[in-house]
Amino acid sequence: MNGNGRSPFATCRRRQRPTRRATPADRDNNAPNNAHRPSVAAMQTDPGTRLAAVVDRPAARARSVAALTTGGCTLPLPGESVEGACCRGAAPRRIYVNDTMAPDGTAPSRVVRLGSQHLTSYQLRVVIAMVASSHQSLDKAEASPKAIRSLSWSELYQAAVHLLGQYVGAVISCRYAIPSHLQGEDADAQLRLTFETALARTVLDHPLLQCGVIDEDSPKPSFIELDAVDFANHVDWVTLNASDDLHGALRSTLEAGVGRNYPDGATRPGWRMVVLRPSGRDGAAVLEAVFFYNHIAVDGMSGKIFHESLLNHLNSHDPPEQLQSFQDRVLRLVDTAARFPPAPETIVTYPVSMCFFAGALWKAFRPNFFAVREGLSAAWAPVRLQPYKTNLRVFTVDSGPLSNILALCRGNKTTLTGLLHGIALLSFAKQLDPATAPGFAAGTAIDMRRATPKAPDGYPWYDPSRTVCNILSTIHHHFDKRLVSDFRRSLEAAPGTDDREGNTLRMDALAPLIWSAAQRTRREIEAALALGNRDNMLGLMKYASDWRAMMRAQEFKPRGASWAVSNIGVIDGDATPEGTDDDDDRRWSIEASTFTMSAEAAGAAVHISAISVRGGELSVELAWQDVVDGAVIKQLGDNLEKWLAYFGSIDLDAC
Repeated sequence: MNGNGRSPFATCRRRQRPTRRATPADRDNNAPNNAHRPSVAAMQTDPGTRLAAVVDRPAARARSVAALTTGGCTLPLPGESVEGACCRGAAPRRIYVNDTMAPDGTAPSRVVRLGSQHLTSYQLRVVIAMVASSHQSLDKAEASPKAIRSLSWSELYQAAVHLLGQYVGAVISCRYAIPSHLQGEDADAQLRLTFETALARTVLDHPLLQCGVIDEDSPKPSFIELDAVDFANHVDWVTLNASDDLHGALRSTLEAGVGRNYPDGATRPGWRMVVLRPSGRDGAAVLEAVFFYNHIAVDGMSGKIFHESLLNHLNSHDPPEQLQSFQDRVLRLVDTAARFPPAPETIVTYPVSMCFFAGALWKAFRPNFFAVREGLSAAWAPVRLQPYKTNLRVFTVDSGPLSNILALCRGNKTTLTGLLHGIALLSFAKQLDPATAPGFAAGTAIDMRRATPKAPDGYPWYDPSRTVCNILSTIHHHFDKRLVSDFRRSLEAAPGTDDREGNTLRMDALAPLIWSAAQRTRREIEAALALGNRDNMLGLMKYASDWRAMMRAQEFKPRGASWAVSNIGVIDGDATPEGTDDDDDRRWSIEASTFTMSAEAAGAAVHISAISVRGGELSVELAWQDVVDGAVIKQLGDNLEKWLAYFGSIDLDAC
């Protein structure tokens, strides 16, 4: 109602209507002051027409006007006027009351006023509908995440096994030596700020640590941009008691975290970190940074690249306050897509021969009894998704024995990876009877960065050797019935016993068996590497229309492999950025590292992982699921430790 007690719409209600049924245009044309109002046609058809409606009325009348709203947009009730606006390039976010202040007290944005005009109810309805439509379009655009690219062939596979609960990811932990000026309780706040700022810079270096994943449960998931990374959701600091053992705390942290999936992939990047901070005088000098990651975007080599990048930023000595995008543990992200790593298949081809394709096709779709008859599958380790729990065993080899082992590997024309395969074959052949395991299959993880071009067309900044991404492939090894049978006969014929007194004699006799298997494995790896991108597992992945369906089918088949080996080599623990002072008192370094993977519910029964620090110790990890016979894995771990100690103790000068 206005001041004289009459509604401004009263004249419209008492107006003489035409005898024929009035159209909206008629009602518009019969309204007063028609020349001063935009036509309905203009409001409906010209997206550049600026529209506004100001209705003077008391709050009671506002409620009836609000009933005219459409499209889910409701007029605000408080105040003496209501304004809506639509214009090209400046669509409103809301309809504001009193046209001066937004509901939160700020000045209205993207609202254009044309002055007070009395509109017919139909014109007002059109204005409100257009404002509501514009509002909804903006909200939908803002709510819809900005897609960067679809997942690559190998990323699709990793997304499927993560979704199905068959496999989660991996973890690489590094023990950092803290500079003296950041040690002690009084420097704890500065230590945390320095470390997290370096971590933030590392995340900014690697776009795959900034993105989310949408539509994971679909044939075509995509990476998306996120606005920010809140370290409160990604980084946990754990201060240990003086009586706590760092090694024990690390193992507990690894076991608790490596099997945890990443359910918030659409809103958070797929990684997290736990920082273990020992107490006491000795513990104040180190911290353990445990980096967990989803395998969709990050492979094993990427974990090593991540820690080397983090160490580089720690030693750059850039003041934390210079990173303006990182405030209150929140890292603001801008244009993640600008330097996003391309899908490997978009920059390099993976040709597949007919023979290689046919063999893979037969292996994937043959009836189960053919696999059993072949005798290579791990029927001794049943496939069960639940309970999904990763068990770990970790041991280390000191730098001195490690040097001996590597020298012996070179002398026997193999590598540490081949040696781990040889020891595993010996252990399984000894423990499992021929009826249960007549033969064995195993796998080796292969980093395909060496076959991926640097600075390809369209990506001049891209260097795969320094980029966190997923360019992982696998080589399969088959130890058939005949080979394993010969292995078992040699085991039975070897002199001595497994008792300590006769152990050396027996190990001397069995060592050639291990070296022969190690050499065989190495030759197969070299042959696969020589092919480059040809006849590679990545090339086969393009034929998988839906990895989810394929991996569900794997749950009803025998495991394809008894073990798999992932050796990501040596991490440089003394990296210092170019152009910085090599000041020992202010320099960070990495003293030790641990690398392990989560168990595979439908893949290899046990994972054997290895990593070493340059000039330091070797760390070997075993990971297996609860459903796998723990006694078999315990014996495997014992054999790995025993044989590596044996080879590490050999006097090379006497050889």
